Amino acid sequence: MYLQDINSNAFVSPWHDLELAPSTLQENHVTGVIEITRGQLNKMEISLEDEHNPLMQDTNTNKETGKKQLRDYKLDTIFNYGFIP
Repeated sequence: MYLQDINSNAFVSPWHDLELAPSTLQENHVTGVIEITRGQLNKMEISLEDEHNPLMQDTNTNKETGKKQLRDYKLDTIFNYGFIP
């Protein structure tokens, strides 16, 4: 999933292009990116290798077949998980 600027429609990187202090300029507000929302099973991560650092489902290698597979949590997450750029 790529993020786009609402004014220019240009792709932006959640890792490099988001401001720590949002435009609201209210005290105690910071910008955060939620990678995994509460109740989700998909293991999502920001890609540091791809241009614009999209959010994508994490993968691992199946030990039996050697093929890449999508990673999932076995139980619903009970929290929001993310980062502050």
